[in-house]
Amino acid sequence: MTDNRFDRARSLFDRAAELPEQEREAFLDRECGDDASLREEMHRLFAARERAGDFLEAPIMSWSGRRIGRYTIKEVIAEGGMGVVLRAVQDSPRRDVALKLIRGGIASENALRRFRLEAEVLGRLDHPGIAHIFEAAVTDTGVGEQPYFAMELVEGETLGEYAARRKLGTRARIDLLARVCDAVHHAHQKGVVHRDLKPANIVVRSDGQPKVLDFGVARVTDSDLQATTMHTSIGQVIGTLAYMSPEQVRGRHEDVDARADIYGLGVVCYEVLTGRLPQDIEGKVIAEAARMITEEDPKTLRSTGQGFPADLETIVGKCLAKERERRYASASELAADLRRFLNNEPLAARPPSAVYQFRKFARRNRTPLAIVSIIVLSIVAFAVNATIQARRLATEAESARQVSDLLVGLFESIDPGKAKGDTVTVREVLDRGVDGILSNDELQPLVRARALKVLGEVYQHLGNYQQAEPLLRRAVDDMLAGGADPDDLVSAYHVLGYNQEARDDYDAALECYNAGLAIADQERPRASKARFATLTRIGMATMRRDGYEAGARIMQETLTEYDATNLPRDESYAALLNDLAIAYQRLGRLQEAADLYQRSLAIYEERLGSDNPYVSRGLSNLAYVYLDMGELEKALAYQERSTEMSIRLLGENHRDTGTALNMQGSILKDMGRYDEAVPYFERAIKAYENSVGPGHSHVS
Repeated sequence: MTDNRFDRARSLFDRAAELPEQEREAFLDRECGDDASLREEMHRLFAARERAGDFLEAPIMSWSGRRIGRYTIKEVIAEGGMGVVLRAVQDSPRRDVALKLIRGGIASENALRRFRLEAEVLGRLDHPGIAHIFEAAVTDTGVGEQPYFAMELVEGETLGEYAARRKLGTRARIDLLARVCDAVHHAHQKGVVHRDLKPANIVVRSDGQPKVLDFGVARVTDSDLQATTMHTSIGQVIGTLAYMSPEQVRGRHEDVDARADIYGLGVVCYEVLTGRLPQDIEGKVIAEAARMITEEDPKTLRSTGQGFPADLETIVGKCLAKERERRYASASELAADLRRFLNNEPLAARPPSAVYQFRKFARRNRTPLAIVSIIVLSIVAFAVNATIQARRLATEAESARQVSDLLVGLFESIDPGKAKGDTVTVREVLDRGVDGILSNDELQPLVRARALKVLGEVYQHLGNYQQAEPLLRRAVDDMLAGGADPDDLVSAYHVLGYNQEARDDYDAALECYNAGLAIADQERPRASKARFATLTRIGMATMRRDGYEAGARIMQETLTEYDATNLPRDESYAALLNDLAIAYQRLGRLQEAADLYQRSLAIYEERLGSDNPYVSRGLSNLAYVYLDMGELEKALAYQERSTEMSIRLLGENHRDTGTALNMQGSILKDMGRYDEAVPYFERAIKAYENSVGPGHSHVS
């Protein structure tokens, strides 16, 4: 037989050996065709396979007591078409082990490669979450050489079975998943990508220790084992297609790195938490299943209606990103965020921006939108921004008149009541205003300070926190130097602290808030609205820096203290209720959050009337929490009211209207109503384009 013909015969045998016996004959008839000699060669190879297979196919009882190398066999653990796993006792040191055997001379080349690779891979890994290998060798069966290796005997249940049988809660499941991530990270550090992570390949012992198994299709990323790394054929991955990353499904082996395992871990997390897969490919033909994995968004956690917190959805969603660069860079980063969730700490991950979500919609629906790359579609959770307090009038009438005269002309064009948001040149107006104020040497320091504070707040509300920062700092410095009214100074510290909070500088934010709190307590100890407004912000900044529990504790104490006063239950009180609701929502206390949002909304409606931007935001807050609760119809109903009110009050082209339209599109997207969602995203784009313009800092 020539080399080419031998290679063809061996390749054909390898492929046929992987098929169930009932499919094999039809496959060989089709592939061999009229080539009688090739068909005869196949017959000869399979006959040899059957003769040698007698060693592995002996009755189970006959294994007991037999010897393989330094091991005495006790029983069969599992059998497969290409080999068997046995329980055995090692002579020295004396211990129970698992022996994994494969038919040597007649196993398919792919099977032999997998077997050798698994032994090599396990030999370089040393982690409590991965089964250890003790020895790899060959034994003589009398009909050919028999490769085998001895490894740690792992007894337990698969990850899914363990969680289900013990009825583990969400937190216990997440703790297990984090430990699985630790093991996978160790493998990655050793240059090993598993490529077949799934609950069936993760066994949990009775003591709760998870073990990652089956590195037979792993990929080794360094050169010394590159020759043994094998690519998996379509026929070999059908059983685990649901856990494969898009780049694996596309066959882009050069793109398969540790982030492919992050995707697999995301599917494992989703399944262990919900009991279902993020994409229902059961019963689908391979081509359709592959298309779904590579093109369709997986179902979100909250779409299951099981009440998962938004942070948990963010973690799993980051793992399941189609683009590998949007996933966690390492399994250790994923483990860290899972533990942050358990500790009620802020995540490193962030939800995907609305810009990114819309771009995916535009690609899916082939929407001709050339302006996507310059439009802001962010700030979905504008519940966080619903705490802007009504500012007190200036004490000095003349100073107030000067500030008013200075700013009225400058900002008339962005008054939503007059301009309906049609303000394409907001940035230019602001920049000119700043230049004019800073260059005017005739302005009194306190007048300049108040004007700069207003300008800083406007930049802030537009998301331009970096540009707001020096203006707000200058305002505070001028107020300190000029002996400003204490309430003005408290307000300035409050706004500067919020700006630093928005830039994730929580230490600096808390320093500002505490400075303002000290002034407020000195002026009106224990019973001022300024005190409670500042305490509310301290709670929010603490929540973001130290975790949701810490922030919720401060805001709950603030609410208890507020309730003991005779202060009116006004907008400041509503803001406190709203922000405590945010903390509860992040902690998964969704019903309590919904109740607080309802109370906050009722106050806004009573104090400000039913047609007010605060009411619109309150409705959207409720939509957001019901979205987290999986009550999508209720979420949509609240958001529809919010969106309609925002359009009516602010106009179609206002930034807040853009945010409302974007939220409504997001809810429709989660409901699977893609065709209805896209127009809302398009209208949101137009609103942002005509309000904040292409220079907005959230452009991505």
